Amino acid sequence: MKAKKSKNEEAKTSDRDPRRSGARYCSSWCGAGCTWREYRAAQEAAKSITERLGPGWTPTVEEKFGWHASAVLKTDRGRISVTGCGWDGFNALVSQDPNSSGGRWMASGDTPREAVQGAMKLLGDELSALMSCFHSLASADPGKAS
Repeated sequence: MKAKKSKNEEAKTSDRDPRRSGARYCSSWCGAGCTWREYRAAQEAAKSITERLGPGWTPTVEEKFGWHASAVLKTDRGRISVTGCGWDGFNALVSQDPNSSGGRWMASGDTPREAVQGAMKLLGDELSALMSCFHSLASADPGKAS
């Protein structure tokens, strides 16, 4: 006999929570008909990406019209997520928002590390350009920009 859920336990379950029914493991808001096998494969893929990147990275599996695997590195100032593309290596997204699931700087690579290096290079290039602009303007009008 199944134990009856309390009202508090029922309130914790939402249409965004995946539910398992036979081979299916999907939330009602998704609608992709995700399976338990796909979820487990995404868990393994996230673990594999994380292991390739090393300490500090966390495996993450998200449901967005299918299960998606990534490795995430978060600080209080930003976030990098790396996903496997299957057919085209890996993508890395860097965001200034540690709670973002996207990113302003994105690069691809044959390995997770190459993707991270590419995205960080884009961030560094933009930072250099901004600093160059700032110094140029500050030196042209030293009393106003500092």
